Amino acid sequence: MVDTFLEMEVESKEMADEILHFINSFEIRKGEFECNCYVIEKLDLNTFLIYCDLTDQDGLRTVSDTFSIYRNDLQKAILSKSNKLGFEINKDFLIL
Repeated sequence: MVDTFLEMEVESKEMADEILHFINSFEIRKGEFECNCYVIEKLDLNTFLIYCDLTDQDGLRTVSDTFSIYRNDLQKAILSKSNKLGFEINKDFLIL
């Protein structure tokens, strides 16, 4: 499921930077980051719930492909995908 999320959402350097800023920001303790299809829900500073949130033409909402992931694992996955695509990530958004 992580790979599907990365394929759909990490399609530009800007999006990768925005997601990394959200997940690594100490100022954002809880909240949601809405991507194109997926929502990243920050449960605490280290734990995230990611799910695909779609609404069909009749207004019916569908939540699917839900998984939880630790911040370091999510950061590594985004960096790996970004490197494959040749993006140079803003290092200010990283926690190493």
